[in-house]
Amino acid sequence: MKQTKTIPFDWEEYNSNRDKYKVVTRDGDEVTQLTKFERLPLLPVLMGVEGGVTLIRWTESGHFRLNKSYSDFDLQLQYEEEVKNTESDASVYDSIRADLTAREQLGREKYGVSVDEANLTPKEWAQHAIEEMYDMIVYMKSLMKKL
Repeated sequence: MKQTKTIPFDWEEYNSNRDKYKVVTRDGDEVTQLTKFERLPLLPVLMGVEGGVTLIRWTESGHFRLNKSYSDFDLQLQYEEEVKNTESDASVYDSIRADLTAREQLGREKYGVSVDEANLTPKEWAQHAIEEMYDMIVYMKSLMKKL
């Protein structure tokens, strides 16, 4: 499965891996056919973008025109990355069904009966639920200490 990732714009990174990256604005609009115009160091200042990257677009006739000047914060590099299939790729409902089936089997082994077959009073069911909630609170407190 592929996942789209975005990192801050870096001209050298983009220029050395053009096949990997797509340049996008912070709004997600793609910026294409980019060339860094390095021979006029004052151009970014004249265009009103200090400390940024001035980019030009080559026309079909072989001439260039000023496309736009961007600050380093205006652009991002976007790329696709292969992500290994994990349990999170499965349907949430499939995962819940699998967990419940395993839990049912564990209960049968531990108590000898299923929940449907258990002969408990409503008060006993409520007490079991309360004890499960206590366990959950203990687990969450323990997790919070580790965060």
